[in-house]
Amino acid sequence: MMSQTTEKVRKTLARRYRAEKRFKAFGLGAIGIGLMALVLLFTDIIGKGHSAFVEYEIQL
Repeated sequence: MMSQTTEKVRKTLARRYRAEKRFKAFGLGAIGIGLMALVLLFTDIIGKGHSAFVEYEIQL
């Protein structure tokens, strides 16, 4: 015969697993958003800064 504690745990197990999956999904989503922001930031920096590496020569 199972103890009352084991019964209580079994009843809440499915809900806990759903909460854990939701937590992992939110974490992965946050990491994805962070990576997209980082790519956007670097793209902006490179786009605005590439002209600093252009060399012009004027002959007098």
